[in-house]
Amino acid sequence: MALFGGYIATFTSCVNGVDDEYLELQNTGEENGSGDKQPETEYPNLNGDYVNGGDNDLTMTYNGAPLSGRKVTVLTDEKDETATLTLAGNEVDLSSAIGGLLDFKITPYSPIPGEKEVVLQDVKLYGNKNKYIFSGENVQPTRTVIYKGSIEEGKVNIDLTCQLANTELQGTWDLAPVIQSGGGTTMAFSPLWSDWDSNVTMDLGHLSFLDLKKPFKDIWSIIAGPLSGTLLMKNIIGQSISTEPLVANLLKSLTAHPSGSMGIMYSYSDDFANPQWSDNLPDNFFRYYYGETPGKLYVEVDPNAIANLLGGLLSTRSLTRSDPENAKRIGQELISMLTPVIEAGVPIEYTLDGNELTINLDGVLVRDLIGKLLELANDEYVMDYIQQNIQALLGDFTPNILSMLQTMPNAVKYHDGDSESTYTGECAYIKFGLKLVKAN
Repeated sequence: MALFGGYIATFTSCVNGVDDEYLELQNTGEENGSGDKQPETEYPNLNGDYVNGGDNDLTMTYNGAPLSGRKVTVLTDEKDETATLTLAGNEVDLSSAIGGLLDFKITPYSPIPGEKEVVLQDVKLYGNKNKYIFSGENVQPTRTVIYKGSIEEGKVNIDLTCQLANTELQGTWDLAPVIQSGGGTTMAFSPLWSDWDSNVTMDLGHLSFLDLKKPFKDIWSIIAGPLSGTLLMKNIIGQSISTEPLVANLLKSLTAHPSGSMGIMYSYSDDFANPQWSDNLPDNFFRYYYGETPGKLYVEVDPNAIANLLGGLLSTRSLTRSDPENAKRIGQELISMLTPVIEAGVPIEYTLDGNELTINLDGVLVRDLIGKLLELANDEYVMDYIQQNIQALLGDFTPNILSMLQTMPNAVKYHDGDSESTYTGECAYIKFGLKLVKAN
């Protein structure tokens, strides 16, 4: 018994005394069985969010072309043997692009069109403590993604190759031939057509020998008809070219690639009658994906392109008179409507009939956006700014535009009526679209 007690005392002394260091070294791996110290294995901290130009930098390509405005979140195991990679959008602040007047921030979807977030789990990492490489495949019913890349402290490179499962619209689509007469319907025009679900009278004043106090369908025959060159475009662009030929000379074709990227053949010529075609937009400037219901498509626009487009659209020069709080309120409501559209993609409706394709912006969205824009335009504070700019741009055509802005709101709200009768019904949609044919 005494012997046992002595053993216990000795054991306690070893643990709490001289041999504590030995236990610590064992736990940290700093000493092997021969008494030699072994360096502790140190693994780099790869975890975190990686974005373009951030402290943790991200370089991303989508089908071989650079893609910005996205984020990769890395979470590795303790030994950096496997990782979970979460692909998502990175917030883009567009406030400065509209003059800093309003708060305008968007978070685009992930690098894969139509998917807000993509999680790649159990990704095997190969390499050493300096740099790890990875590769794999992620398959969903709507698409297949092949990925590869590398991770090191402070930097991620990732290449994504995507193939959409739906091939219905793949290929190149040329604009349909010009038609400048509707035969009683605005939908018969080509390549630009319209369908405004309202018979409400709008007043665009007088233009030459024409009285433009009519429903939109009658006004459209002037806007898109053969007289539009001399009556409208000569004032707007300084050239007598009708609207439909003008559209055909600005846009030649659209190409839907299997990856979801979209190509556009457009003219960069200042001579609108003589197009000079180019397709030099970045590969990921526009991307598309199919909706859950047939005949529905979404088109994503690169967030940097949106910033460039909005740049200068609003200016602090407009803050010249009365308190703008009401205008700012309407503007913020407009931004709230636009934000989900920019993030998820612009909704497009399409009808495919053999080699003929008809597309249009979602009619409800267009109706609501036009309604909000008209509310903003008719604000006293904004109207003064608009009038100054239209006068400088359009000159004698200014009264027609101002009259249109003032009388159009009822045509957006109602289906029937005019200023001398009761307005009834609801305008269900406003559609503007293009007609295309499959290229040979």
